[in-house]
Amino acid sequence: TTQFVEIPPAKPFVDARPTIVIGAGPAGLAAANLIRAQGGEVMILEARSRVGGRVHTDRETFSAPVDLGASIVTGVSEDPKRRTGMPWLGVRADPSGVVARQLGLRLVELREGCPLYDTKTGEKVSKEMDEKVERIRDLVMDEARSKVDANGESATAESSLGKALKEATENYFLRLVQDDGNDSDDSETHAAVREATAARTGLTERRLLDWHWANLEYGCSAGLNDISLPFWNQDEQYGGFGGAHCMVGEGYSTIMTRLAEGLDIRMDTPVTEINHDDDGVRVRTKDGQEIEGCAVVVTIPLGCLKAGDVAFNPPLGASKSSAVQRLGFGNLNKVVLEFDEVFWDDSVDYFGSAIDSTENRGRGFMFWNLKNVSGKPMLISLIAGEAAKSAETEGSESIVKSACATLASICFPNDPSKMPPLKQSIVTRWQSDPYARGSYSYVAVGSKGSYDYDELGKPEGRVLFAGEHTCKEHPDTVGGAMLTGWRAARQALAIAQGEDVRIEIFDLEEMRAAIAKRNVDEDYELDEDEDLVDHMIDRAEMSHRRMQEDLLADAGKEEAKRIYRITSAAEFGEKLDVSAALAATMDRLRTVPGRRALINALLEDVSASDRRAWALKYGGFKLLNEWLIEINAHIKSTEALLLTTKMLELLLLAPADLPALRSSGIPRTLKNRFQTHESGRLRFLAKQCGHKWMRALSRKSAGLPPLEEDEDVAKKTMKMPQRKKPAGLGAAVLFGGGKAMENVEDDGVDVAVDLVADNVEIDLGKTEAQKRAERDAVIAKAQDLPEGQAAIAARIAADRAKETVEAAMRAAEEAQRIAREAELSATAGIRISKKDVISSFDDFSNAAGKKRERAQEKSKKRKAGDDEDDEDDEDAAPSVSLDEYQARIRKQVRAYVHQQLAEKRERDIVSKAECKKIEEKLVEKILENSSGVNDTDKAFMTSKRKEKIKSLVSAYCSSTIKARGNKKSKNAAN
Repeated sequence: TTQFVEIPPAKPFVDARPTIVIGAGPAGLAAANLIRAQGGEVMILEARSRVGGRVHTDRETFSAPVDLGASIVTGVSEDPKRRTGMPWLGVRADPSGVVARQLGLRLVELREGCPLYDTKTGEKVSKEMDEKVERIRDLVMDEARSKVDANGESATAESSLGKALKEATENYFLRLVQDDGNDSDDSETHAAVREATAARTGLTERRLLDWHWANLEYGCSAGLNDISLPFWNQDEQYGGFGGAHCMVGEGYSTIMTRLAEGLDIRMDTPVTEINHDDDGVRVRTKDGQEIEGCAVVVTIPLGCLKAGDVAFNPPLGASKSSAVQRLGFGNLNKVVLEFDEVFWDDSVDYFGSAIDSTENRGRGFMFWNLKNVSGKPMLISLIAGEAAKSAETEGSESIVKSACATLASICFPNDPSKMPPLKQSIVTRWQSDPYARGSYSYVAVGSKGSYDYDELGKPEGRVLFAGEHTCKEHPDTVGGAMLTGWRAARQALAIAQGEDVRIEIFDLEEMRAAIAKRNVDEDYELDEDEDLVDHMIDRAEMSHRRMQEDLLADAGKEEAKRIYRITSAAEFGEKLDVSAALAATMDRLRTVPGRRALINALLEDVSASDRRAWALKYGGFKLLNEWLIEINAHIKSTEALLLTTKMLELLLLAPADLPALRSSGIPRTLKNRFQTHESGRLRFLAKQCGHKWMRALSRKSAGLPPLEEDEDVAKKTMKMPQRKKPAGLGAAVLFGGGKAMENVEDDGVDVAVDLVADNVEIDLGKTEAQKRAERDAVIAKAQDLPEGQAAIAARIAADRAKETVEAAMRAAEEAQRIAREAELSATAGIRISKKDVISSFDDFSNAAGKKRERAQEKSKKRKAGDDEDDEDDEDAAPSVSLDEYQARIRKQVRAYVHQQLAEKRERDIVSKAECKKIEEKLVEKILENSSGVNDTDKAFMTSKRKEKIKSLVSAYCSSTIKARGNKKSKNAAN
């Protein structure tokens, strides 16, 4: 039967005073709407004569509406499968886009593609050159980021993105200048010549690269020298909003106007002071009014907070005040141009212009084509970075003239005078606006990134905060501002209803740790009257698991021995293609120890030529990619993490053969699985690999010779510690006549050992029998040495240990046989399926195949309608009596229900006593209404039944909460 759960009534308000919202922008309007929808009193104080704040549509100057402030809806549909840096999949849609769809507004999707023009030549940049510069940009940004990966975020907190990018850019072009091999003593002069040559190299690439830096300054609304190196893109891990980017045909302000309908908004009312205490708030306006409320939601821009436009009494806490000053608030301006006709490429929505000036690279670096949105021949020229600062004090006529000159150099490079006359224009100056003081927030040098965003969003008593500068997940977006408005509204409602205020801020690292703990810890808390024995793993099953783990460990040792045999054979001069042998063995390795032994051999024991042959000739890259994909889902143990680290270190040493890498799929695997991995070491190695490959690709595109494979440089790049070699022992000493010479460094860290064999010669032309005889003679001679005696003793001990293990296994098998016979005689008629006894690793490795065969055979019998029992079916559950089966089912159901209720109890939804009552009712109800309790041949706790149990638990908890509320109401009435 269908059960209906009644939604509990809205909680009553204990404070009838209104919530005061300062600012009628996206955050303020979102907060006021939610408070009103929940039955609360709310009023908005707005300093301007319009709503929207930095969302402003000009409907009077031009032939169609134009957005002078925010203009792009950054995603209009959720994407449930997008992978982000969060512990779950999926992203939401931009709330402003959702509201626009609900209002039936026309959303115009922006087309992909942004052609780039070189204003110095007037030509469109070719696809090849565009892709080349993008590769350079990625290399430079990776090198800049590597400083953070190597030194940590705290150590680089005072570093600017601009300085790091400038150094990385110069390093890139310096590396392109080949050393002429001059070995003169005048090294400083030689270095100066190289630097001067590098400065003249790639002038076109530098100019186009400046356009990319201007685009980055537009995204951050600040000059690169003001932006934090470690935290500039702190919001990237959250994934943004889902869906296409759009513009609102009627103008972005249409959404704000509709949200403002029916709200109590007092225009032209700037706020100057907020007094607050435990009893309420009193807000003073510029004209001397004092308005009292139960709480206040402050949504004024960060620029106004930094300027102290609103005084707080008592002052804000030290943490929030520091965050206000640390976080940056940038500037971005627009130049709107309207013409009588379209003379630019109307097939694109935006196009870029590379300016031949690093200082003014952000001045008119991009044009937005509004024809598709407005239907009119209009463009918007953007001014970003340092250019936006200087434009604040420059005359509008000069700015418009500059924008038109840039446009003419693109559309009419041969004769700029042919450009049609300008019909209308306007220039924005957001930094000069006293109620904005800029465009949107960015992470400035010295800022703490997401911590500062969180700090700005925390309430201080009855003073609540909202706005894009309080949203670390979606800063500088209208959607992010709306989300924080709803958050502040929930907090204001809690104050008005006499409840505690929830901060609603989470720490991502703590969340990851909690999820990991929950995934590992599958036990649940027991009540006092529950028996712990009921929830223990069966001893026989535990013994079986341990036996499998021991066999797996033995298998790892055997696989590692195969690798050692190959490398040892090569060391003794046997004719063996090491790279082919390792590649052939690699395909048969199944354990972590075996795979780690092979990777270590490739890293330390084989030559560079053998490593190259393994990777390119014998398909080593493809097999390595399969290992990386397989192990990525299981990087929880220390051994697996170490193996993954070694595999990435091997990639740094392997040849940068781009076709082979592409065909293997390794670059895609590293990008998708390891460049954003939670392990800093794996992220660093993955990015170093990408840097090496991109550098090789850039040199190939530039027609330069490939990089020489330098093993020492590669090891230095991944900062691998040198493996210390034992002093005074080696093959030459065991052969006899060899001399061990130590060379100990002054610092006492590294010990270099040279082994010189005077009397030993290995003739590679000897027959196999001669080699074997010589090897036996060497071993016999070595037995007289102390080290040889120790080796013999160790081998004898190993043989004895092996015999002990085999005897223990035989004893275990005999005990298992006796236990089966005893159980068989005790159960008198109850059939127990015979289990296979695994006595060797070969049996264990074939278990999976046997299991599949039995499953296929069972499936064929079921299809044929054969219901007879299969005596040899390992997968079938042992036949038991119905009472025993139902008792087992009862324990399983009770355990699962208890687990679900434990979560509710931890969140204070229901009490412990209520949990016990619900548990008893639910267990009986499930067993009474489920037909599966009588079918001993099928599993009872299926995933579908678990979902039903979850729903029942939620329904019973809701009913309990409702009953509790009704009881309180009756008691209050009495």
